[in-house]
Amino acid sequence: MEEIKLDIEGIKKYIKIRYPVLMLDGATVIPGVSAEGFKILDGKEEFWKGHYPEYPIMPGTYQLEALAQLFSLSFLVLNDYSEIIPKLVGFEKVRFYKEVKPGEKNHSLIMSAKLLSFKHNVAKGEAKGMVNGEIVCSAEIKTFL
Repeated sequence: MEEIKLDIEGIKKYIKIRYPVLMLDGATVIPGVSAEGFKILDGKEEFWKGHYPEYPIMPGTYQLEALAQLFSLSFLVLNDYSEIIPKLVGFEKVRFYKEVKPGEKNHSLIMSAKLLSFKHNVAKGEAKGMVNGEIVCSAEIKTFL
């Protein structure tokens, strides 16, 4: 399959979530196979102000949300499910390895997701997030259309 590159407007075609919860700034998708994407961590998002103001770190729930949004693109782009809102069924084997802190403009959470199965409107897969080449989080994800 051919890669599809999505900027923020392309992402918003498939992911109906909007700021401040939209956790993707760009993505590349191989429909029905995988997705890679990023979230810029420049410290401008509201959550940095409240999640330990003296020692800001990205909440784990936001990291998982970012992984779930990217994972959703791996199958939403497949058959142009642009009008469907997927429902998260659950996460398994969730791991947080390192703190995610704000940084400069080029500092990003780099994510990858793989679609393992898509049957009976249930998508199962795995995803991970990295910062500066180190894994910071990972999870298995299940979503229902």
